[in-house]
Amino acid sequence: MKILLINSSPFRRAEHFSVSEDVEAYFRVLERRGVKLGDQRHEANNGLLSIAGTLRSNGKEVRYLDLNVEENRKFIHSRMFFSDREIFDLIDRNIEGIDVVLISSLTISFPIMKKVGEYIKFKHPGMPIIMGGIYATLNPDEFVKLHDCYDVVVLGEGEDVIVELVDILTGVSQTDLSTIKGIVWRDKRTGKNILNPGQNFVKDLNTLPFPAYDLMEGEDVVYRVFTARGCPYECTFCAPAYMSGYKLRRIRPGRVMEQLKLLKTEYKVTEFVVGDLTFLGDSAHSKEILRLMIDQRVNVPFWCQSRFDCLDTEGIELLRTAGCCQIALGVESFNQSILEAVRKGIYVNEITEKLMMLKQSGIEVQCYFIIGLPGETKDTVQNTVEFMSYALVEGLIHKPHIGVYVPFPGLPVPDEVTIVGEGYDSYTSGVFLDLPPRPAARTESLSEQEAFELWKHALVAAGKELSKHSETVVRVLRD
Repeated sequence: MKILLINSSPFRRAEHFSVSEDVEAYFRVLERRGVKLGDQRHEANNGLLSIAGTLRSNGKEVRYLDLNVEENRKFIHSRMFFSDREIFDLIDRNIEGIDVVLISSLTISFPIMKKVGEYIKFKHPGMPIIMGGIYATLNPDEFVKLHDCYDVVVLGEGEDVIVELVDILTGVSQTDLSTIKGIVWRDKRTGKNILNPGQNFVKDLNTLPFPAYDLMEGEDVVYRVFTARGCPYECTFCAPAYMSGYKLRRIRPGRVMEQLKLLKTEYKVTEFVVGDLTFLGDSAHSKEILRLMIDQRVNVPFWCQSRFDCLDTEGIELLRTAGCCQIALGVESFNQSILEAVRKGIYVNEITEKLMMLKQSGIEVQCYFIIGLPGETKDTVQNTVEFMSYALVEGLIHKPHIGVYVPFPGLPVPDEVTIVGEGYDSYTSGVFLDLPPRPAARTESLSEQEAFELWKHALVAAGKELSKHSETVVRVLRD
């Protein structure tokens, strides 16, 4: 049995964004500051690679079509995106001999991936299609309304159910889809879509096969290693943490080390990304892994993301010694009242303190800022911009990543927030992977246009400071 896994591309909406010279100037100088390891737009889909590993371990043959990589190659060469026809042609060239298609979609790319499902159903009738991803998980009711672009939608993590679903759709298993929780499925007898409530979580992460890294293609491949899934913190704007139920599920340190050694010896990795939402979210667990990396001389530079309140002197020293060259941290707003309103759980005084500690360690710091959060005013935004400029001047932040607040589709929307538009379109009109946004959400204090103008103001301020010191930082491999 052969399964085709299709990874979507986040480029699909980029061509619709309006830009200005101020915006372009910021992104140009940001690019000169070097690559942020976790943000390559042509990165493989780690969820699909994990599912591919699970399918292989159960005797299934897999093929991986990475539209992300394919479109990135075209964009680099021509500065143009794929047409629908080009995507359909790629599918036709890869679907011969396939028994089941698996489609994973980002929120920003859902429109084109919906078309992909519809095209396969039209051009290759009878081909079973399984869809999944964060947009589906948080918006299952939307998939109940969809017409002919899938047979089953998996809500949540797919590894524990994917083999059974493939066997059902191909007739190997006679299990009834009505008995499987956490899916949307089409009843062939009635033609209706049915939602089986629930969400799938892998019961034991330590039992999963390693991701099928050999399927990865493209230039500057990004290898991700997870030491845990989920996040225990309750930031109101964070979809992955919300989807995880605000819980952290750990992977045994020994199992993590097995994966790191595999990447180093078999794949010859020269750098990797810790994929955890919040590395050091469980301090004891993360520190044990870092100590093992040091003791067993992994010696591979890596990027991770964490929180200011998760960092201490010991943790920072372990990060540095283990090879951490970049760390990403969410500032969001430099106003305590705003941080409390979004349940961030950090304090502004510790932001500066921890940034100074990281500067002394030599670890490059990337910080996220969000303009227009609930409760923001022009004054609070200006306060954040002034802090950001100070941090850049003092060398506390190497790269700022500045977004506009837009609630993720499927997240609860605060009473004071009004979405301009609907569903994924509102979200993709906000910022994604540093793409210029269009106004998409208003609060009681800021209109959508005011938030957009303040976003541009923040970019101009950051760009001026960055341009004064725009040389790329060269990372030195540590012994």
